[in-house]
Amino acid sequence: MRWKGLVVAAALIGIPFLAVSLAGGDRRRRRSVRWDDTGEIPSTLIGILAHELRSPLATLRGAVDLLRRREGLPPERREEILAITDEATSHLARIVDDAVAAVRAGRGDLPIVGTLVDLEAAVRDCVRASTTDRSSPPITVATQDGLPLVNGDETRIRQIVTNLLQNALAHADAGSTVIVSIVRDGEHARVTFHNDGHGIDDAQQSQLFRPFAGSGRAGSLGLGLYIAKRLVEAMGGAISYDTIPGETATFWFTLPADDAHPIRR
Repeated sequence: MRWKGLVVAAALIGIPFLAVSLAGGDRRRRRSVRWDDTGEIPSTLIGILAHELRSPLATLRGAVDLLRRREGLPPERREEILAITDEATSHLARIVDDAVAAVRAGRGDLPIVGTLVDLEAAVRDCVRASTTDRSSPPITVATQDGLPLVNGDETRIRQIVTNLLQNALAHADAGSTVIVSIVRDGEHARVTFHNDGHGIDDAQQSQLFRPFAGSGRAGSLGLGLYIAKRLVEAMGGAISYDTIPGETATFWFTLPADDAHPIRR
């Protein structure tokens, strides 16, 4: 069974080195990438990232399939490897999805399917999906009574919530709690994500919603906030933040409420 462990190890070890190869790899392709003053993402660069990331993704998926078909591995070790590979697969898939979404956002080509959405239910589902890692800070959800449905695309709303949750978890202090709240805000519903951590300093604030702003964080392309902003604004909402540098950060977004269709729980 040793060779299977090597397959998994090679795939996992190769992930951090992928960033290095992207930074210093095919220079002929990199020279064709150009940035402009608007902060739009060059399609060529995202195409390279997506292409490179799909390879380790396929390797991890293959390893999972092999482990599921083979016998003789101790159950506890088998489950451990499956958990690692499944988590890595899901994470890489999110990176690819974010890369594609970022390109489409830069082109103004993010399709929005308008419908009525139970915002609280969507947020709670995203929170449950984000609390599988025991090392992450706990998340508390607080909601106001009588919340309205909102107008928007449920899939895109879940994408926004997930991106902002991951951002809050990544920057929260150890031992602290991420607080997510949902309230009525005039003709909109507002969702906030608060974490105690290092806050956002002045230099970071001017770059927050630009592509690759947080790409220095391990495992992140720094596209989450950029995509969230584009999606929120495409659905008629707003997104911003409040911070005390060195202490806290609170990101929030709003979406239009629909009072004609109250929620019945």
